[in-house]
Amino acid sequence: MDTTTPVWKFEESVPSSRDECESVLTLINFALEHEGWSDKERVALCLCAEEAIINAIIHGNKGDLAKQVNIGCNLYNDRCSLRVEDEGEGFDATTIPNPTDPDRLHLPGGRGVFLIKEMMDNVDFYKGGTVVEFVKMRQNA
Repeated sequence: MDTTTPVWKFEESVPSSRDECESVLTLINFALEHEGWSDKERVALCLCAEEAIINAIIHGNKGDLAKQVNIGCNLYNDRCSLRVEDEGEGFDATTIPNPTDPDRLHLPGGRGVFLIKEMMDNVDFYKGGTVVEFVKMRQNA
């Protein structure tokens, strides 16, 4: 089984719009379903992709429709790799407070990066935090 060549590949630059986010997520979910990924894996991947894209729109690009969010997805037989890049100033992912701390549980937001780190098998931030890449290994591949 070839694990170096994607069975499906997607790269797109979209405006900083939640509507654009929905169409990308629908496409990724369709590809995962078509390739036989489980419901649990698809939900995890699409949830993390949505969190990363929304973070790029809101926190990175500050909702500026003139700025783009670059999204890439490589789907292999044994894993899915996603990359989201914004045009913002970046951030230091190590300084994000833990949303499970008792004094933070009541606060809205602040859970996206935590969820991505918990649900994905590998997560990396690049370019000063303007790029997040994460990988989910397929179960029973």
